[in-house]
Amino acid sequence: MSHRHEPGPLKQQNKAHKTRFRSKSQRLDRIVGRTEIANVSKKKKAAASKAARRHHLAQARANKREASFQAKRRVGIGSAPPHLILIVHLQDDMNAAFRFCDALMDAAAPRSQTSTAISIDESPMTWYPSNNSTTIFSTKFKYKITFSVAPLNLQGALEMAKVADTVVFLGAPFLDASSATQLFVNCLCAQGVPTTVHVLDGLASLSQKKRIEAKKTFSNRAADVLPETSVHYIEKDSDHQTCLWSIINKKRRKVHWRESRSHILADCVSHRNGELFVTGYVRGPSFNVHGIVYLPGLGGRKISRVLHAIEPTSANYPRSSTALVQATSEDLRVTVKPSEFFQHDLQTEAVVDHLDAEQTFPTEEELEEANIALEHAKHVKTTKVRVPKGFSDYQASWMMYDADGQDGDDIHTGDEDSDSEQQMVTSNDDAIDQIWKSVKNLDFVVEDNHSICSSAQMNESANTNEIEEEEDDDDDGLEEREYEINPQMRAMQYDAAMDMTEEQSELKKLRAAREDLEFPDEVDTPMDIPARMRFAKYRGLQSFRTTPWDPKEDLPPQYARIFTFRDIIRTWRTVLKEIKVQQRDEEMQTYFIPEGSYVTICVQDVAEDYLETIDTNMPFILWSLLFHENRMSVMHYVLKMHPTYQEPIKSKERLVFHTGTRQFSAEPIFSSHSSGNKHKFERFMQPGSVCVASVIAPIDFPPMPVLCYKKQDDGSLLLVATGSAIHASPNRIIVKRIRLSGHPFKINKRSAVVRYMFFNPDDIYWFKPVELVTKFGRRGHIKDSLGTHGHMKCVFDKQLKAHDTVLMNLYKRVYPKWNFAVERAAALPTITLGPIQTTNVQEETNNDMEQ
Repeated sequence: MSHRHEPGPLKQQNKAHKTRFRSKSQRLDRIVGRTEIANVSKKKKAAASKAARRHHLAQARANKREASFQAKRRVGIGSAPPHLILIVHLQDDMNAAFRFCDALMDAAAPRSQTSTAISIDESPMTWYPSNNSTTIFSTKFKYKITFSVAPLNLQGALEMAKVADTVVFLGAPFLDASSATQLFVNCLCAQGVPTTVHVLDGLASLSQKKRIEAKKTFSNRAADVLPETSVHYIEKDSDHQTCLWSIINKKRRKVHWRESRSHILADCVSHRNGELFVTGYVRGPSFNVHGIVYLPGLGGRKISRVLHAIEPTSANYPRSSTALVQATSEDLRVTVKPSEFFQHDLQTEAVVDHLDAEQTFPTEEELEEANIALEHAKHVKTTKVRVPKGFSDYQASWMMYDADGQDGDDIHTGDEDSDSEQQMVTSNDDAIDQIWKSVKNLDFVVEDNHSICSSAQMNESANTNEIEEEEDDDDDGLEEREYEINPQMRAMQYDAAMDMTEEQSELKKLRAAREDLEFPDEVDTPMDIPARMRFAKYRGLQSFRTTPWDPKEDLPPQYARIFTFRDIIRTWRTVLKEIKVQQRDEEMQTYFIPEGSYVTICVQDVAEDYLETIDTNMPFILWSLLFHENRMSVMHYVLKMHPTYQEPIKSKERLVFHTGTRQFSAEPIFSSHSSGNKHKFERFMQPGSVCVASVIAPIDFPPMPVLCYKKQDDGSLLLVATGSAIHASPNRIIVKRIRLSGHPFKINKRSAVVRYMFFNPDDIYWFKPVELVTKFGRRGHIKDSLGTHGHMKCVFDKQLKAHDTVLMNLYKRVYPKWNFAVERAAALPTITLGPIQTTNVQEETNNDMEQ
């Protein structure tokens, strides 16, 4: 057999060939698209060819271009709704905003082709919302446009921004934005930013040098606030047409929560025979007549029918705006009526089944057994102690009540092994030897005849048994005795050496010293009420993260009235999928009103005085809710406190919530925004923090923005937090933690006597199974009660420090209360407690929502 050389570890390794002289394309060909040789097939090699890659990139570019064109065609062209342009003046100059709006309309079409609204009735129960809007059909651009000037009140401007396609910020040279406009931009970023454009007007009166400086300053400020905005400058009259052309052809920015919900910006609202008639353009996806519509300040209602209305400004038949176009009852015709079989119901609460999840409570016999076991713990009990042979009962008592607690008091953790156990046995033997030496030369009383016996006599008795001890090597000089322990007698003996007056004074001093400090969850144990009654609803947890907690356990009765979903995101996707399936069905297509249709929605069961409750300074928007969005559940919103608000918000404090589609007030409870199946209850939402607010409210499928306000005594709204909806589920476990604190009184190695945590032995026995922790990281448990005033013997994994604090963590699940109330959409003044910082507002808001 021939010898074969095998290379060893010292084999010569030659330098690799230098490849720095290769061209860039040669290097990229070897790097880009490289995969494992074993996984490359012939088809993949063909697809990875250069021509195929170019073809795929060309297809991707074409698809993106087509999607962009389709987004632009959704507004303004043909049967699409008009392009809604909202004009906001940065310095709150309404006259300048209206002049700029007129200039854009003159650049788009002659003034004779403009129209403002349409009326379907001349009765006094007809109302026209104050939108400051004008709709035109541009003969130059072949485009329908609605120009609207934002009102000065923040709530009205935000409502218009919800439905606007483009927001135009108009500014003047060398002037900062007003505080109201800065607040509007801040809230707009939290609510959802549509396409934005910044326009600088008033440059004609400046010199050339000042113009350049003004342009640079304005452009930098606009990019700091909204990085994706585009900037235009008005230096002459022809720039208005260029600006309008740029606004029309600018790429659309999606507002995701709005893309899946149909809505109508009302041009006219009237009431007849218990029905509300809302006329306007259908915006967003196709309007489902089977769905529930949300009326501001009223709630969800059903649709009785949909009527066809005459469009005030049509791409085919432009109409005059010198007088409002009147439409008589003959002009109106029924477009579609919803089917009772497919129409969504108005059920907001679940039907309560009183026999659902019925629990079996403990019987009287079981309760009696528990009481007997508790009483037995307080009375005489027996224990077995191993003592040296020849020890009297008095000497054996030192073994039972030894403060070291080495016999049976050891805590075995996961880090200990057999070596540590051997050390414990050795230390136990050493303790016995010390006790034997300490009593060797002492006299003690023998209980049998009450005579005095010396230690020498004890040694003689021990020597007589020396032969027996040698024969039994396993006993190691120890014998096992059984004693009876009377806890009451033991407690009286312990109390005889205590001064309770001094104990009470020390406790008052200790509590007074802690008043200036902040302890997050520590609660003082009441002295007049037993702790087992005061904290009866609390429980201990071995691990907050891993210990299981049944989400269906001991739910309040109000939870039987709400709806629950296994996965809210999956339910939302299923709802959208069913809508797409119905739109492709030939029979169901007739129940969907196409986008851009000018119709009158008839809403049933509306009170006659509803129009009197509507604020005429607010736009009227009719939102079509998705399936399940009118049902009550536990909504969870992740909130970040607004930078201008620097005061803590207490849980269960009433707040006003403004989501994308509705306004309501509730009293949320705050919890930590963390992963896991349990979330810690937060008593306060601290400044700058991020918390999850849980309320019982109608379902809002995420993503859904939310703005939180505090209603002041004068009726104004104080902005306190912004955020978005993350979940809708009653199974989120919010756990409130309290910490009962005690202080070490006597420390002996791993054992310690702790006081001030409880004040009677019954409470100690009740909470004995709960684990103890300290602020320095020690862990232990309660061993036994000492006396009748709450002193207890505890054992820890390591020796305590004298200045350490012993804590007992107790947990209780908390639930939000049913205090939901619909809020009326009104143009209330909105205030903040500090100046607005608008630098990179949009980027910071997007980062917060992603986190």
